[in-house]
Order: sequence, then C-alpha cells, then structure tokens
Amino acid sequence: MTLQNRLNGKVAIVHPIEQLSLTLSDMVQSFGPETKILLVTGQSTPQDVAAFVADYNPNLLLLAENYSAGYPKKGEGIPSLTEIKKTNPSLPVLMVSGGPEHQGRALEAGANGYLPQVVTRVALEPVLRQYL
Repeated sequence: MTLQNRLNGKVAIVHPIEQLSLTLSDMVQSFGPETKILLVTGQSTPQDVAAFVADYNPNLLLLAENYSAGYPKKGEGIPSLTEIKKTNPSLPVLMVSGGPEHQGRALEAGANGYLPQVVTRVALEPVLRQYL
C-alpha cells in the first residue's frame, strides 16, 4: 500500500473482550497508522457507551453485537446501538458478531453493516475505505 493510499480518521471499537478489541485496532491501524482509535472494553451500560462515542466523535464505530453490561445474552449490544443512534444518527456503525443470525436485528436497529466476529483484512479494508 502506498503512502497516499493510507487511511486516516477516527474509529471507535466497542467490544467486551480486550484482546479482540486490540486485534481489531491493530488491523485498522495497519491500513493507516495515523488513524486514531478509541477502545471501549469491559462492561459499560448502553448510555455510557453512547456518551464515550459522542465525546470521541469518530468517523466509524465497530460495535460488538454482544456488548453491554447486564446483558449477558448474545444480541444485546442492540441497546448500545439504539442509544448511539439517538444522539448521532449519521454515525456509520458496523456490528461485529460471531453469527449472522442477528444481522437483521442489527440492521433494523440502525447499523450500517455487519462484520463477522473473526474479521479479516480482506473484509475490513473496503469498509474502512468507505468510511475513512
């Protein structure tokens, strides 16, 4: 990749598993080392996640579909997405999940797209180019 093709922007990554967040962060920065990353890991309420994202004002949000405090079931990252879209409806949000069975719910809740839990560089690059 030539220097003029490198990506630049701000990406927020919200995932309950720190190691997966760091892996995503490394992958994003491999396309553009100047890209700024906000990592939200651990457990936070949907309102807290929305506040973190609003303060950071990213160009793109990668949100784990299973992310949120007190929501141990898969698919409960949707409340965080709903809160984020209330304050920033134009923010591009891509849901990251282990299974496609929740894709419809994510898109109905306002996600702009969907990535599998095991994100590859091949899948991530066109998404980053679209939003950064």
